[in-house]
Amino acid sequence: MDFLNLARAGKNEWWRYVLALLAIIFIWLGASIAVFIALIASVMLDDDLTTRLNPETGTLAGVDSLVMFLVIMASAAGLTASVLFVTRFIHQRPIRSLITPNPRIDWKRVAVGFVFFFLLAALASVVEAVIFPGRYQLAFKPDAFFKFLPLVLILIPIQTTGEELFFRAYFLQALGLRIRNRWIAATISSLIFMALHLANPEVSADPILLPVYYFTVGMLFSLVTVRDNRLELALGAHAAVNIFTALIANYSVSALTTPSLFLVTTLDARFSMASFLVMAIVFYAGLFARRRAP
Repeated sequence: MDFLNLARAGKNEWWRYVLALLAIIFIWLGASIAVFIALIASVMLDDDLTTRLNPETGTLAGVDSLVMFLVIMASAAGLTASVLFVTRFIHQRPIRSLITPNPRIDWKRVAVGFVFFFLLAALASVVEAVIFPGRYQLAFKPDAFFKFLPLVLILIPIQTTGEELFFRAYFLQALGLRIRNRWIAATISSLIFMALHLANPEVSADPILLPVYYFTVGMLFSLVTVRDNRLELALGAHAAVNIFTALIANYSVSALTTPSLFLVTTLDARFSMASFLVMAIVFYAGLFARRRAP
């Protein structure tokens, strides 16, 4: 069965989508609000004068980066759980239908997407470091790095899986029920993906190009999913992007602060956009160049 038609395996009355959207918002935002309130309470009640809440901006100062990482990941876990919940209990269809029309998930395909895109990200970083000497600064701190390592490897795939299940599976398949044109469905899904990333602090580096970058990321993963007729490649590639950033080369203005091996002092939107376009072409062509379109 075509990936965009997998939603037909369940119940798709309009009210189910309204109820499902409300449930996703409630669970996702509920998890985010709950952990943030708990964090604020711990900051206000502790005796540490270095941790404080800025009442004007609503931001926290002096909080350990590991704690903030766990807070963000808890929110992401809420998104993942919400999509699984509405798929199984509101639409009453198998969870597997979010990923593949086949009887089993192809974990080798996930690994292919991960390794291929991780290598492309590494190559792009090497090129940037050569072109712009001094932009990559060694920031390796063994204690912090190895404390974060298992959490990154476990929690970031949960975060990226949640986004893929929502944007490239649930939402894209819902559009497929009404829109037969795959390009239009992929474009709408990517625009929503872009919109929900506009609050990231990275966007301040270039409010024009970085939204376009997020749109391009969403478009690539949507087109790969539709072309491959399953989600595994996008699951692996998205995890590769975020894990590479968290562990190898993170930005000083990143929404996700982690003790990566290198700190990138400048978020160059032009280079990021250009390099990602090259990576996207190589990734897509390397996977599908010899395969006929369905």
